[in-house]
Amino acid sequence: MSAPLAFESQSTWYEAQAKRQPIQEPLSGSVETDVCIVGAGLAGLFLAKELTERHRSALIFEARRIGAGASGRHGGFCSPGWACRGPQIEERVGLVKAKALFNLSREGYQMVKDVLTTADVTCTSGILHPSTYSNADGLLRMLERMDKDFGYQLEFLETDTVKDLLDTPKYYQAWRDPKGFHFDALALCLLLREALQKQGVPIYEETLMKQFNQTPSGWEVTTQQGTVRCKQLVFCCGGYGGKEFAKLR
Repeated sequence: MSAPLAFESQSTWYEAQAKRQPIQEPLSGSVETDVCIVGAGLAGLFLAKELTERHRSALIFEARRIGAGASGRHGGFCSPGWACRGPQIEERVGLVKAKALFNLSREGYQMVKDVLTTADVTCTSGILHPSTYSNADGLLRMLERMDKDFGYQLEFLETDTVKDLLDTPKYYQAWRDPKGFHFDALALCLLLREALQKQGVPIYEETLMKQFNQTPSGWEVTTQQGTVRCKQLVFCCGGYGGKEFAKLR
């Protein structure tokens, strides 16, 4: 990742609540592992968790600090689905593949929920999706298709109900996902970090990737102070990163 190495604590709700540990030492020297994960956000940390449970060796390094994108890239909302609704995805790839993708998202949703439940972290249930224009018929059709084709039930709210809830004339009808929830994304990152540390997974902060190259046995990743040799390399950087990602950017 190409973010600045010096981490500046942002004045956000997540950071104000966080119980951060001292910065993990940057990667130095030469190390080997099965899987090298670049980026210690939710994707990278959950991947490390899954790999460890499958007895694969892994390490993570992060250009800034763990969960540095909380309150920025990640707003803390969790529900099954993708940026496009199921019916929209169906139009592109067909119903069978759209169902498979939706079920995959439900697995990810459940993974997050299970970790939070085990740690007894309080979450706020329900996610509301209000419309900025009147579209009752369109919303009802979408909800009907989600129920019929994807087996997922959503709630429809009339305009008056939405205005009462939000106290603003800006929105019209809405749909609500009662299974969705809001959580502290940084707190979850730190919970995952703690669990991974107990399992002996190396985590390096303030470690900037300079370049990566394919080798006969896998990959070699160069950082500002060290080198990682691995069989598999995974980038979990979201929208971050720069020229070090070459054509992948």
